[in-house]
Amino acid sequence: MLILSSSELIPVLYETADAHEMDLQLGRLPGWQQLASKSTYESYGNVGHSPARCNIPGRAIIDKSNTFFFAQSGLDGCLDMVRRSGKSLQEVAWASISNVLTAIQIREAREQDVLVPWNSWRHEFFKPLTTLDDADRGGFTFSPEVGFHEDVHELDFSSLYPNIICEFNISPETIRCECHADREDVPGLGYSICDEQGYLVDVLQPLIDAHDAFKREICETDDPEWTATLQAGQMQ
Repeated sequence: MLILSSSELIPVLYETADAHEMDLQLGRLPGWQQLASKSTYESYGNVGHSPARCNIPGRAIIDKSNTFFFAQSGLDGCLDMVRRSGKSLQEVAWASISNVLTAIQIREAREQDVLVPWNSWRHEFFKPLTTLDDADRGGFTFSPEVGFHEDVHELDFSSLYPNIICEFNISPETIRCECHADREDVPGLGYSICDEQGYLVDVLQPLIDAHDAFKREICETDDPEWTATLQAGQMQ
């Protein structure tokens, strides 16, 4: 495994070695590969930079300039996500949380003998404009008035959306199920939610349980090193 400040070091090292007629072999086999070129992208009005991704035969590369999980939870957290998702360590290191969560969903679906299509084809049900207005309003954060404030309170909802999904059995195949079409389980929308547990709950509940177990053990241990490991684990 190679942990680098930037994967752009790899071609530079090999070019420098060739220029000085040195034999450089970082992997188990000679040479290196470029998996993707560097690029820029726009997201939510912001322009970002995606560095080039490289591969060295026989080595997993963790690029510190292009990683989420390693920065948040360290190597132990990455290895745990490898176990849960089935993705390689190198892929987990640069992947986003949605990318890894999708892999976990696919793995759970396959374990339940559900055929996973190569491309997503399922479209949403037709919704009238009034339903879209009621259901897709999103979130809004009110900016406080500038000044000194007393009696300020903070409410911390642990794993808010995953807990809502698990508590109310929200999953693609449970919403508006045909077997309970006459029920209105979702207030204001009239949607039914199937009583049979959805596969998305099967995906998220183990993650929530693991997160809660980390938090409980942090409260029970006095070992600072173990505490740091547990805190990294709960950041996954």
